[in-house]
Amino acid sequence: MSTDAIELMLADLRWTRRLAATLARDGAEADDLWSETWSAAGREHKQVHRGWIATTMRNVVRMRRRAETRRLTREAATADLAVEPHTPEELLARVQLQRLLAELVTSLSEPYRTTLLLHHV
Repeated sequence: MSTDAIELMLADLRWTRRLAATLARDGAEADDLWSETWSAAGREHKQVHRGWIATTMRNVVRMRRRAETRRLTREAATADLAVEPHTPEELLARVQLQRLLAELVTSLSEPYRTTLLLHHV
């Protein structure tokens, strides 16, 4: 990190902390946001100023929230697949389906069989 970046960080410590607290949902997220922003500032080879800091913090928050939204969407989409059978009949039906699927996959020719097995098993 350049001397200029360190001086800016110390001079604007309160301002950057307030900005992180404003953008974040809680104190822990604000600390992470602040830390990640200054880590990025250390990797910059140009002068870092308040505008750069504010933009970087907003981008970090935006990317984190986008990733969280995508994760929640994936989890919701697969939640129905994780439903356990409730009756012995449902359990038997599931086992029979698994057996049929295994027979169909193992009867495939190469490279399809190996591709499916490596991907799903």
